[in-house]
Amino acid sequence: MATHSGSPCLKVLRRSLKIYSYIRSLQTFNDAATVLQKPDSTLTTTDDETAETLKNQYQKIFVIEPSFDPSNTTVGITDGPDIENVSFDSSKVLYKLQRMKTDGSPGPDGLHPMVLVNCAASVAEPLAIMFQESFQSAILPSDWKSANIVPIFFKR
Repeated sequence: MATHSGSPCLKVLRRSLKIYSYIRSLQTFNDAATVLQKPDSTLTTTDDETAETLKNQYQKIFVIEPSFDPSNTTVGITDGPDIENVSFDSSKVLYKLQRMKTDGSPGPDGLHPMVLVNCAASVAEPLAIMFQESFQSAILPSDWKSANIVPIFFKR
């Protein structure tokens, strides 16, 4: 049986492994979280403490809105279009769908904007019906209230 220790494929494989090993050795990873200043002016010392400080800050900024009951609301807006005359027809929805930016990322539903642009003619009518029903009932589906928010770190 012949050995393949000197075959060209094995030599290329060994060189590739050495190259990848060298590249991995150059990569540095910082697993520690950033040190933050707490409200009492001291600095965080552990990752857990940093995470807790961030959590407390976000809880102060982002609040859960109380539920909205449109029947108890009186609106005193006098200028602008009459709210009773708002309609969502399929031609307007189709126009907006065809002009969507396609370079964005998918939303919480996992649907890429390119899919909506390519299928605009097929989905315009059902979407127009959904928008009109939602507007007339003054109820926004809970799925429409969610978003993917991704923090982006910028080095200074």
